Amino acid sequence: MELLESAPKCVIYSIGVNDDSSFEAELLRRAPHCEVWGYDFSVSSWGPEITEDKDLAPRAHFHKWGLGGKDEHELGQPAMYTLKTLMEKNGHDFIDLFKIDIEGAEFDALKSLMSSLEREGADSVPFGQMQLEIHAWAPHDGFTYFMNWWESLERFGLRPFSFEPNLVYVSALGGRPECVEYSFINVKGNHSLISD
Repeated sequence: MELLESAPKCVIYSIGVNDDSSFEAELLRRAPHCEVWGYDFSVSSWGPEITEDKDLAPRAHFHKWGLGGKDEHELGQPAMYTLKTLMEKNGHDFIDLFKIDIEGAEFDALKSLMSSLEREGADSVPFGQMQLEIHAWAPHDGFTYFMNWWESLERFGLRPFSFEPNLVYVSALGGRPECVEYSFINVKGNHSLISD
């Protein structure tokens, strides 16, 4: 976090905002030169932690869109975009911090990104750090599927450095430990988190 706090500028993407924006608000408070782009088709705006703070709101951009494996804009359905398309719309070529909590859709969205990078001949993802909640539900809960997906993340430089099981999901809902929050760092890119 210290590197983002001292950066002259930084870009944060938050996919899956829901109605609680405390994570994004804290990032903006601690890193005054950062801006955050948020996407969530299930809510209409950031939560009050951002909308009611006149210092944070100008640096927080929100769209009622989703992250998906392909661009889809069917009538009556939420607009879905790939990460590549969202970055193009915003004029970004790199994201410093990428947070995803999209209830199982992370598999198709990230698989699409890795396939796109492979076609382009890239060897690294276009972000420095990724905060990801993995929802290992059917049809993504099989060992072979999950291992292939995980290894595709590793091929493009992502390495987990922290994880935490979602115990609220297990304890309160009586579910299996299918939801885990991971933090990944991109070890292949040239960015402030790994450069001297």
